[in-house]
Amino acid sequence: MCRETTAGISRVSIDLGIPIGFGVLTCDTMNQAIERSGDGSGNKGVEATLATLEMIKTIESL
Repeated sequence: MCRETTAGISRVSIDLGIPIGFGVLTCDTMNQAIERSGDGSGNKGVEATLATLEMIKTIESL
């Protein structure tokens, strides 16, 4: 199932010619999920968003 999701997101990105961020948390505990998605540093959603924005800037500069 994960493979199909990844393939679908990749296909949309290729078809539209735009970068698409895709971040998935793999957590063993609720505390891990909170640490990786909370207000503090290490928020993986913020990191994925910033990476996508950097890709957009890079593509626009080419």
